[in-house]
Amino acid sequence: MLLEDIEKYKHFDKSEQLVKILKGTNKAADDNFFRILSAYYFAKLATIMRTEIVTPDRGILPPNLFCLSLATSGFGKGRSINIMEEQIINGFRDKFTADTLPVLASANIEKLAMHKHSKTPGSDLDEIKGRLEREYKSTGSFLFSFDSGTPAAIKQFRHQLILAGIGSINLEMDEVGANLSSNLDLLNTFIELYDVGKIKPKLVKNTAENRRNEDIEGRTPTNMLLFGTPSKLLDGSKSEDDFFSMLDMGYARRLLFSYVPKPPKVEIQDATTLYATMTDSRMALAITTLNAHATSLADVSNYNKQIMVPKDVAIELINYQTLCDIRANELKDHEDLARAELTHRYFKTLKLAGCYAFFDKATEVTIEHLQSAIKLVEESGTALQQMMKREKPYVKLAKYIADVDADLTQVDLVESLPFYKGSESQKRELLNLAIAYGYKNNMIIKKSYVDNIEFL
Repeated sequence: MLLEDIEKYKHFDKSEQLVKILKGTNKAADDNFFRILSAYYFAKLATIMRTEIVTPDRGILPPNLFCLSLATSGFGKGRSINIMEEQIINGFRDKFTADTLPVLASANIEKLAMHKHSKTPGSDLDEIKGRLEREYKSTGSFLFSFDSGTPAAIKQFRHQLILAGIGSINLEMDEVGANLSSNLDLLNTFIELYDVGKIKPKLVKNTAENRRNEDIEGRTPTNMLLFGTPSKLLDGSKSEDDFFSMLDMGYARRLLFSYVPKPPKVEIQDATTLYATMTDSRMALAITTLNAHATSLADVSNYNKQIMVPKDVAIELINYQTLCDIRANELKDHEDLARAELTHRYFKTLKLAGCYAFFDKATEVTIEHLQSAIKLVEESGTALQQMMKREKPYVKLAKYIADVDADLTQVDLVESLPFYKGSESQKRELLNLAIAYGYKNNMIIKKSYVDNIEFL
C-alpha cells in the first residue's frame, strides 16, 4: 500500500449523500467537516444497538468514535446538527426509545436475575428481579445524548446501560472552547472508556442512606462529538493549554479531526438558481430515504449485531498500519503528538469501517468500507497537522501591525485583536515575540514614544 493508492480511494457513498444535504446551498464549504459529522452519527447509531466488530487478531471491539470539528462562526455547524437530529435520525431515536429499548432492557434484566439466582442457592428469583428493576429505574431516564456531566453521573448512567444491555454514552459538546476547561474531569473519564467501553468503579462509602450498587461486569460503548470555533479553542489562553494537554494525554490518537480556520467563500448564484436548489425535490427525497434507512436500523433484529472482519480486510488493515509506522519513523524526535496519532490511525480506521458496515446493513467489513475509512482518517490526520501549524497569536499580531498603514497604540491592539488580552506582562511578552518573529520575516516593528504613550 502506498500513499498514492489512498488518494484513489472513494469516500463512503452514504456519507457523501449526507455531505450534499448538510452543505445545502454553500457548495464551497469544506466537505471534511460534514464527513466527520456523518461518521459520528454512524457510530452513534451502531453503538446504541450494541454492534460489535469481530476481528481475527484484535478480538471484539465496539465501533465507537471520538470526533473534534472546528469551523468558523457561520459555517453551519448548528444547522447541520439540527438536520441530522431532526430530519435524518429522528425516526431511529423515536423507534428506539419507544419500542426497542423497553423490550431489550426488560429481557436483559430478566437474564441478569436468572444468572444471579443460579449463582445464589436458595435465593428468590422474583425478589432479585424486582431489586434489579428498582435499581434500573433509580438511575433515571435514558439519555440519547448530553452536552456535559460529571464522572459520577457517567458511572451511574453506565450502570443503567449495563442493566439494560443496550445503548451507548454519547457526549455532544458545543462551543468546546468555552466548555472544555470546566469538563476536564469528564473528558478524563471518557478517555478510559474509548477502547472497549470499560472503566474501573469508584470506591465510595456505603451507608444505610447511600447504598453502593453491586458492580456488574459489562461494556458500554462511548462516543464523543466536540465542536466549536477555532478562535475560541485556540486562543493562546487556558483553553488552548488544556486542549493540547488533552491531546498529549491520549486524545490525539483517539480523535477524528476536521478543521476549517477560515470561512469559505460563498458562491454567488442568481435568485432563480438558488431558489431551484433550495426547493429541489431530489434533496427532500434523499432526506426521506436516509431517514427511513436509519429508522430501520433501530429494529430489534439489529441488536448486538456482529460484523466480521474477513482475512483479506484484516491483511489490508495491517498493510495500512505498516505504512503509518514507516511514516511515523521519519518524524523528528520532538513530534511526539504527531507520531502517536499516526501510529494509531489503523485503530480509528477499523472502528470507522465497522460504522460504515453497520449503516450499510452488512454482515462484514468489506474492502470498500476499509478504504473509505482509510481515506477519511488520512484527511483527519491532515486536519490535525493544519491545526498544529496554525498561525500563532504573535504571528497574527506581527502581521496586523505590518498591514496597518498607521502607528498603533496599545488601545488599538486591544480593541482590534481578540487574542491580545491578559495582564500587562502577558501582552508585553506577546509583543516581544511578534517583534522577534517580524525581525526574521522581513517585518521591522519599531517603537516610539510621545508623552509616554507607546506607538508601534
